[in-house]
Amino acid sequence: MDKVKRFGRYSTWVMAFVFLAALIAVYKIFDNLGNIRLFFHQLASVLKPFILGFVFSYLLSEPCRKLEKGVEKTKNVFLVKHKKQFSVALVYIVAVLLIAAALSFMLPAVSKNIVELWANIPYYFDSAVEYVKQLQEKGFLLNLNLDEMTLDNSIQKLLSSVDINSIGAYAQGVVGLTSGIINVFMGIIISIYMLLEKDSIKSVLKRVIYAFVPQKTADNFIEYSRKVNDIFSKFISCQLLDAVIVGTIASVLMSALRVKYALMLGAMIGLFNLIPYFGAIVASVLSMIITVFTGGIAKALWLGIFLIALQQVDGNIIGPKIMGSSLDISPLWIIFAVTVGGGFFGVLGLLVAVPVLAIVKIIFWDILEIKEENKRKIDK
Repeated sequence: MDKVKRFGRYSTWVMAFVFLAALIAVYKIFDNLGNIRLFFHQLASVLKPFILGFVFSYLLSEPCRKLEKGVEKTKNVFLVKHKKQFSVALVYIVAVLLIAAALSFMLPAVSKNIVELWANIPYYFDSAVEYVKQLQEKGFLLNLNLDEMTLDNSIQKLLSSVDINSIGAYAQGVVGLTSGIINVFMGIIISIYMLLEKDSIKSVLKRVIYAFVPQKTADNFIEYSRKVNDIFSKFISCQLLDAVIVGTIASVLMSALRVKYALMLGAMIGLFNLIPYFGAIVASVLSMIITVFTGGIAKALWLGIFLIALQQVDGNIIGPKIMGSSLDISPLWIIFAVTVGGGFFGVLGLLVAVPVLAIVKIIFWDILEIKEENKRKIDK
């Protein structure tokens, strides 16, 4: 009995010590938050090639997997034996060709549109001011103080203070930095090894998990990891494909309408389409505003009608055809997830908010089913 009492006193002191140690640790973490942030920043900088390699390999993992299945159906002994090497090589060749084509054809045209638009902003601004003055004279608008809204105002000074050619030179300088090129090159090499050794890496990770974690917990962890990977990989690949399709259709429609800067606006719509719901709306509004200045109100209205129709086709035909109903999330919750993700984590939060919500939904429903099942057992 004395030993039990002494053990109880010791356990109380141990718990108190652990609690105090935890408080001190939390205080030290917040007290040295700047140093901790600097440490992780330096760690991320050192591991940047591996981070890039993981991103590249993750994006190309699904195409490689599908290509491997296609190779298996050929029944060619040599190809089947080297299916992994063949799929990785072919996927990278296609990716390099697509990037080269985009840089050769798309980038110069889009860059030319951006430079031309930037140079014409003062003219469009003055035209807008003159139009508003005309509306005031006709009594359609209240009198506003527009005397200072000329080429000499603060907005024009801000525009003239930024040289678009200098920005291009700065961007080229940043891209051309030796360290950046080395990191990208090393990332590509690392991603190739990751894709080739994907099965062995997964096998080692499973062995480690099952060695240090109880069987049931490890099974649940592996199962949820598989679900998370399926959701993220499918969402990312489908969103990228959907963005390319929508951007291409938008560019063709704008060219048919003779909208100025059609290629740039189409690329913007495709890029913004990566952000669910909000992205397409924002890009469409921006495109209409630019078209008002470059082509008039009538052309902007026609463009708006075509873009609304395109969004409906994308939302009801293209998107579901590509994505399927795997996420099965209400639009209200998608808007909530995008708003919260963007508010806390910026652009990255906007892009990954929906798959994260899908994962949370799966975990929540599994927990709810377990709780309901336990409650039914207790009630019996």
